[in-house]
Formats: sequence, C-alpha cells, structure tokens
Amino acid sequence: MRSNSQTSVFSVAVAVLALSAVLLFRQTDRSESQTLRAEDGASRHVLPDEAARQEASSYVKKLYARDYVRAGSDASRLLLAKRLLRIADETKDDGDALCGLLLEAKRLAVDSGSVEVAFTALDKMQLQFRYDSSLDKAIVLEQLSGAGASITSIRSVSRLAVSALEQATAADQFEAAQKILSAGTTAARRIQNAALARQLADLEMPIEALKQQHAELQKALVTLEERPEDKEANLVVGRVLTLRNGDWIKAERHANLSADEELRKLLLSEIDKPATIQSRLSHADSWWAYALTLPDLEKQQAQLIATGHYLAILPELTGLTKNRIEKRSGSVQAIAMLRNPAAPQTVEIADVPAATPAAVRRIDLLAEFDVSRDVDHGAVKKNGRVLEAEASSKGAQPGLLYVVVVG
Repeated sequence: MRSNSQTSVFSVAVAVLALSAVLLFRQTDRSESQTLRAEDGASRHVLPDEAARQEASSYVKKLYARDYVRAGSDASRLLLAKRLLRIADETKDDGDALCGLLLEAKRLAVDSGSVEVAFTALDKMQLQFRYDSSLDKAIVLEQLSGAGASITSIRSVSRLAVSALEQATAADQFEAAQKILSAGTTAARRIQNAALARQLADLEMPIEALKQQHAELQKALVTLEERPEDKEANLVVGRVLTLRNGDWIKAERHANLSADEELRKLLLSEIDKPATIQSRLSHADSWWAYALTLPDLEKQQAQLIATGHYLAILPELTGLTKNRIEKRSGSVQAIAMLRNPAAPQTVEIADVPAATPAAVRRIDLLAEFDVSRDVDHGAVKKNGRVLEAEASSKGAQPGLLYVVVVG
C-alpha cells in the first residue's frame, strides 16, 4: 500500500503525463503533399542556386570588407555574425542579398564556435526561403562536436541535438537525422553526459523505423499514381496519414479503398468525435486493441493515439477503470517524433473544481506551470488557462513538455 505522500507524488506524475500527452497528441487537419505535410512555400523566396549563393556571399564580404579584416578573433567573428543577422532582418525584397547575409552569418558563427547563432541563421533561412535547414544543422553539429571543437561548443551540440533531431524527422530528413544522432552522441560522450547518450541511443531504432516507413510510403504513392484503387498501397498511405500525421479525413479516403475495416471505423469515430466519457473510453480502447494487431512502429504509434485519448479523460475516471488506464498509459514509451501532427496546437485545461474531496486530491498543475522553468524545448506560451505550443509547417515541432516533480 502506498503512503499518502507516495500517492500524492504518483497523482501529480500522472497529471503531468496527461498534460504532456495532450500537448503532444492534439490532432489537426493536414494538407497532403509529396511528404504528406503542409507546404507554405508561396510566401517565401526561392533559394538561389549554388553559384548564386556563392556570388551573394562574395558580395557581402566585399561590402563589409573592413569588418571582415577586423574579425580576427572568435569574439569579433561572432559579433560580425550577429550584425549580419540584424542587417538580414532589415532586408525584405532582395532574396539573393538576404541569402548571402544569412549564409555568411552562419559561416562566421561556425568559425567562432557558436552553435546557437549558426542555428539562428539557418532558422531565418528556413523562414525566408523554400528550404529545410535540417541537413545544414546536422553539418554544423558535426563540425562543432569534432576533435577541434571547444568544450562550450560541444555542450551546445549536446543541448541542441534532440530538438534538431525532432525537426529533421518531422521533415522526413532521415540522412540529416542520422548525422545529428551521431554528432549528439559524440558530444554526449565527450562531456560524459550519460543520460543524453542513453536518450540518443534509444532514438536510433525509432529513427530507422521511421525512415523505413517513409520509404514504404513513397513507394505506395508511386503505385497509386498508376493504380489509384490498389488496396495495399491505399492501406500503407492510409495508415501513415493516420498513425504518423493524424490526418483523419484524408486517411479515411484511403482506408475506404483498403481492406482494413477496423481502421476505417476508428477514423470515422475520430471524425465524429465521441462526446460522452464512456464513448471516448470505448474509442480509446478500440485504438489500443487495434494497436495490438500492428507491427512494432505502427503499434507504438497507435498506442500513442490511444494514450492521448486515455489521458484526456483520466481525471473523470475512477476505481479499477482508472487503474487500468494508468497502467496502460504508463507502459507506452512517449517518443514525440513517432507522431507528427500539424500545428499550431492549442490545449485548453479545464478549471479544477473549487471543492474536491480529500480522498481524490487534485492538483492544479497549470497554476504551478512556469514557461521559463518547465519547458525543455520548443515555443510554449501560457495564455490564461490555455497552453499554446507553436509549431510552423517549416519543420519546427513543439517539444515534448517535461515537468520535474519533487515530493
């Protein structure tokens, strides 16, 4: 039997997991492109070709030649990189000049050993151009985790590797993801961060599985161009749209053309949105049962969907049912990158009742939540009783929310 203090800590831990899971598993509609992700390239510049990029960089060097001559130390190179970033922010209509400024800012940041400023330049590149920064971020991490890197740079690599890894997998950039994984592991070993080394090691197999799932998806899409009613190809696309992307409506169209009747039923239920606690519980149970029929990666993805539904209703459950759901939810390894729902995500947290029986002690986690302290990574804002996790269609994803419970 647990003591009162142990029960309290367990309740808080379950509530924290619920908050994290709701942030992670909130579903939104997605547009279907080659990689089945939203694409907003119309508002961004076309990335200049290699020759034009080199010419733009040379132009920046000539324009600020005196500053380059004075940038003889790491500190002065970093200052120049930051200055070029500020100038880039004021450059609106000249895509080539903007590209040159950002490329030079990134190069100077790498030369000075600053992962953070290099990433800022690449993030701005991705914001302004039709371009994904994952591979270039991977190269930066490799450069600044190698034998000649400073301990400060290596620590930065270890700190930023996981978020870069999540961005790469969200963009289906698996070559970049594997490079980031390698660089992060190297950095973790060099600073003897055993916890990070274990975390990255645990992500190696999921990344390889996601890579294989993406390859199968691309093959299925090619098949559907030739044979739109192919059952197996529709099954592959329907499951990826469901289990990875959470796009119920588009997935349902493919499921209708497959032989997976159970998936079709689950998708229809998602679209109809069960209203009562009992119907939501039954729906989550159906997801769990379906997960047990799937191979490893798809099983984990389906269990994450089920867990999201379970934890959304957990505060309303009691007795053996609640114990069963807590046990199931606790058995799922919550690896954020296994699922990739679109954003922005907004999570509303219901008010805690004013009078709660002592035997069912509830803790208002949102009142205790501090954005500056309790967010491991990602852009999370607290707006009244709403937590907003921003993630753009440019590849950034909301970080999994972690709250450390002490008690």
